[in-house]
Amino acid sequence: MKEVKTEAKKEKKATFGMALLVMGCTVAILLTGVLVLKQDPHIPLLTATIPISLYGLYLNISWNELMDSAYKSITECMEAAILVLTIGMVVGAWIASGTVPFIVYWGVKVLSPVTVLPLTLVLTATMSTLTGSSWTTVGTLGVAFMGIGAALGINPAMVVGAVVCGAFWGNAQSPLADVPVFSEAVANVKLYKGTKASMAANVPALIITFVIFLVVGLQSGTKGSLGALDTLEPFLNGLQANYNLTPIVMVPVIVMVIMMVLKCPAIPIRFAAAFTGVACAVFLQHETLADSIGYMLNGFVSNTGIADVDNVLTRGGLMGMTGTIVIMIFSMWMAGLIHRTGIMEVILEKVADVIRRPSILVGTTTITTLVFSYVAADPFLAVTLPAKAYGKIYDELKLDRSIMCRSISMAAYFAPMVPWGSGGIFVAATLGVPVMKYLPYYYVAFLAPIIAIVLAMVGVAMPKTDETSMKEDKETVKEEEKGEVLC
Repeated sequence: MKEVKTEAKKEKKATFGMALLVMGCTVAILLTGVLVLKQDPHIPLLTATIPISLYGLYLNISWNELMDSAYKSITECMEAAILVLTIGMVVGAWIASGTVPFIVYWGVKVLSPVTVLPLTLVLTATMSTLTGSSWTTVGTLGVAFMGIGAALGINPAMVVGAVVCGAFWGNAQSPLADVPVFSEAVANVKLYKGTKASMAANVPALIITFVIFLVVGLQSGTKGSLGALDTLEPFLNGLQANYNLTPIVMVPVIVMVIMMVLKCPAIPIRFAAAFTGVACAVFLQHETLADSIGYMLNGFVSNTGIADVDNVLTRGGLMGMTGTIVIMIFSMWMAGLIHRTGIMEVILEKVADVIRRPSILVGTTTITTLVFSYVAADPFLAVTLPAKAYGKIYDELKLDRSIMCRSISMAAYFAPMVPWGSGGIFVAATLGVPVMKYLPYYYVAFLAPIIAIVLAMVGVAMPKTDETSMKEDKETVKEEEKGEVLC
């Protein structure tokens, strides 16, 4: 009896037309589910994987191969997922310890509605730049400034806008942050060169954003003061009556800052910050150890009897972040499928064929990064694909690749703009304001890309590579550095 052999079908290559159709279906599902039907992103994200998976099967990619790519993509986000959970622990512990109430109390005492928004921007930008972590900034300073803003009668969406502007500005600019470092690696430029090039767009964007928030604060200051006047004293009295507001409660902050200066890993820093908060809750706020550990798990629930205080201080906890983790898993699942089917590469190849002017190249790189941030909900995929597609064109036009870094690192700004992305879900879950409500106040994310494109149009901050550099092997960073000009 002859043995029958079955040959595996040869894998097809994605076509431009079908790739556009599949991505159009994917975007339509996401936008309809989140923006039209007002659903949480979980089911729309899961549903959006269906057309991509079906197209992958049509290309003769086996289901197992598709899922292997999805699993690999999900695995790459596990460290970030654990980080999100630990930030939830920190928020719950720091409220119970009195750390957040202490910052809120003195912030309300010292600040005014005029100064809250610009100061929020400056402090969150500073912390995020020094630590390289936008999420930690949102989960600590962001929570505190939300309380200050609420007490002073400021629109919560504006406060979140200021927090996100500062926190993610640092994530886009800091040489310690993951996106700028990853952008430099993918673009093949030496360390810190990309972040220096990015300053040409990011610094003016931050300054303009500061001025906008200052003007907004001046315009809304009187309304905020009058609106909060009747509730301000009860709010402060409520904090004083329910917490021991000694400066010792700032110990968890000091511990976290010291460990960051010592360059300790991110997750151990959050553990130390959370458990130091538990110690303060037990010894300074007279909470039981069991209750304090429970706050790390389920979040802190304030029961002062004063509605404004309870609204501000009821938040945090590891379990409160589980919805964000599910979003991360589903979004990375979709990113893995997109990568395996190659549909993005096909679209980019077609786009790359028609780009031959510096201003159009920079604009296309920036817009592509934005589109991929929305479609794939993954900043690292949004950085990688444009860099691979357009890198050679920068070389052909003799443009330094640090210019490309300036554009692709905008993915850090775009992350909290995506309602179904981990960045947007994290901010919304932590600060309690949906993405679409704070988006109109996320000024820096609109300004920085526009400034980058304008710089390309007028030919400012657009360094060239010399002939020697153009002949070198771009795959080796050491060889690239011989002909590069720092900007």
